[in-house]
Amino acid sequence: MRTFKPTWMLLIGFVALAVCGQGPAAAAGTGERTTPQSKPRFLPVLAKAGIEETTAVARRWKSDAALLQIVGRNVSDEGLALFWQYGFYSKTAQACVVVTGGTLEQQEAGGKECAAATLGEFLDSDKVIKIARQSGVAHKSVSMIISVPTKEPVWVVMDERGMKPGNVMLDVDGRTGKVLGKRTQK
Repeated sequence: MRTFKPTWMLLIGFVALAVCGQGPAAAAGTGERTTPQSKPRFLPVLAKAGIEETTAVARRWKSDAALLQIVGRNVSDEGLALFWQYGFYSKTAQACVVVTGGTLEQQEAGGKECAAATLGEFLDSDKVIKIARQSGVAHKSVSMIISVPTKEPVWVVMDERGMKPGNVMLDVDGRTGKVLGKRTQK
């Protein structure tokens, strides 16, 4: 099995995860209960569910915005998350923008150093989380990032945020679902 060294894309993903923990997703962990009189503001969705809507937002920002990465935190065993963050790059602006699905909030981040290969076709989060669970990702809280660190899309699935000793981090081929690497945080 090969493992991927952390790249700047994963670094951006980790930053996005940290931001996500303090933004709209933080409200998701409040333990707030819904009753027939109160409906949830957002419903959990698969990673691919927000692509069309967030791409439209990113293209209003810059017409050549291309999807590079998707990040989710607190992903369920069904591959659902309340908020996915979608990273886009504009070659003309030489900058990135992160659009949060559900809220459609956008935040410009980075410069030309965040340029990378664009995501093409890939397996959705529901299929990948099943592979990850069968391959050792066991913590209740799971984070997922898909990007293209080489020529093909790769999902990185982590216990929690992959930062604590014992956390498993799994690399899964984004097209085939084949496990490419597994490491445990020391």
